[in-house]
This record gives sequence, structure tokens and C-alpha cells, in this order.
Amino acid sequence: MRREIRGPEDHEGYEVWNVENFCFGNKVRDGLFRQGREDGAGASKPPAKEAKADAESKDSWVRTRLISAAANGDLEALEVLVKEAGADVESKDQEGQTPLSWAAYNGHLEAVKFLVKKAGAGADVESKDKDGFTPLSWAAYNGHLEVVKFLAKEADADVESKDSEWGRTPLSWAALNGRLDIVKFLVNEVGADVESRDKDGRTALDLAEGAQESWTWVYREGGKAVAAWLENRITNHGSTANVNDGG
Repeated sequence: MRREIRGPEDHEGYEVWNVENFCFGNKVRDGLFRQGREDGAGASKPPAKEAKADAESKDSWVRTRLISAAANGDLEALEVLVKEAGADVESKDQEGQTPLSWAAYNGHLEAVKFLVKKAGAGADVESKDKDGFTPLSWAAYNGHLEVVKFLAKEADADVESKDSEWGRTPLSWAALNGRLDIVKFLVNEVGADVESRDKDGRTALDLAEGAQESWTWVYREGGKAVAAWLENRITNHGSTANVNDGG
């Protein structure tokens, strides 16, 4: 089973991946990484070689402890794994997702900031998984506005990056899933191209209009709001976005 990423037009046969799917889960700090951190314990830290090996251990989905910590938004575990155990911030699971991808996917802003700003040279904001999704694509898809803002403005992520499966930008995914606040931000604040087309020739407006036919109420209502806003935007300002002109 793969992640549910198509949006309202096709949910059949897709599994929603979330934090509960991780075998490491919230136990990422258990055992080795809790040594020396208990109040008054005074336990010695494990040898660096042992810590590194444990940090890079993987579950059946090829997910490292760092990926699990990022998906959970566990800052303490992230700091221990990166700063003390030297965990690889660019490690990928079997779907090609990095710790940053998972933090963005689940909307963990502080984890995203840590991985981008404090994890050594910083995690690659343009890293793509097997379907060509970047961390920004996932944040926009799932409606995590603050993560989108950080990645697009502070981390300078490419707002026109397209996935390889459907050829959609972060704006396209936000429109498809009825994320009006994200659509407004991407168009008004960073000048996302409203005329960008996916592999089927559909623009963000087309996708939002299509979402109104979804069986899911949230998608229908969200798509309606996004379509109305984009239509008004294009009518009043044309297809070329003018950054910071409101609306």
C-alpha cells in the first residue's frame, strides 16, 4: 500500500500514512538515547560508534529513528539523534521520504525548522520522494500553513516544483484539497503561477472546481471556496500574480 496522495478524485487502494504507522513511534528515545538523560541518573553516554549504529537502524519500511522522531515532532529526540549520534538528516525510507519530508507532512513546524536550520549543513528542502513530492508539496497538500510559510519564504523552497506522478505544484495540491489559506498565501505572498498545468492539463482552478464533485464534504466546500477565490483573482488581476497585492 502507498500513501494517500491523489486527493478527492481517487482514494481507492491508498493507505493514509500517519504517525501511528511507525514502529519506532514515540519510543524513539527509549533505551540508548535515554542513557545519561534521566534526572539524577548520572548514566554515561554510549560510545559514539554504538550510538551512530543505533541511530541508523531501520524498521521494516526502511525508516530510521530520525524519520520517526521527525514524523512525531519530537524535538528532544531530533537533537539527540543529530547532535549526539550523528544521524543522517538525508536518510530516506522506502518511499524516498526524508525526515524533513515527514515533519512537513505532519505539520511539525519546530521540527521542520530544526532540520533546516540547526541540523549541521541543514536538510535539503528540495529533496524529492519517489513520486517527486518535496517537503513543501506535502505541507501544502495536508494544509499546514505555517510550515508552508516557513519553507517558501525562509527556506526559499521552490514553489513551482512539480511531482513526477501528476505534474502538480504545491498550489495545485492545495487547490485540489480545498486549502484556501494556503492557496492565498502561495499566490499573494510568493507569486505561485495560477496557470501552471498538471499532466492532464488542469490548472489550480480546474482542480478546485473538480474537487466540488467529491463525495467528501470537506473537499467539496473547500474546493468551492478555492474556486471562487481563484476566479475572482484571475478576473481582477489576470493570470500573472502580483505579490503582496492583497485579496
